[in-house]
Amino acid sequence: MLGEDVIMQALDIARFTGESPIRARLTHGPVRVVNLMTHRGTARASIDVWRAPGSHTIDAGTVLLHCAQGLLDVRVDQAHFTLTKTDTLYIDATYGIEAELQGDDVLLCASLDTEEQS
Repeated sequence: MLGEDVIMQALDIARFTGESPIRARLTHGPVRVVNLMTHRGTARASIDVWRAPGSHTIDAGTVLLHCAQGLLDVRVDQAHFTLTKTDTLYIDATYGIEAELQGDDVLLCASLDTEEQS
């Protein structure tokens, strides 16, 4: 993707290292951007787009579930939460738990592991 012009759509993910030269230009008005950065060698992180309905296994030390649009019912193990646009659920010590999404909207799942947790 480096050195190329890429037209991205809403909820597309661009993955790149911090030293990569990146240029961006808005073509259709303002946007909301989510950046997930870690200190290399001390932590690993990833971000994924989850579309409801669906079930997912969470396997990370720390997880943020962020409602990107709409209204979602989220069940994490036995706990139930309702998230609206821009709500974020912080979950700690989440190795091997199940998350179930109900609704028809979109959630961003950011997971983080420190080197001590691996």
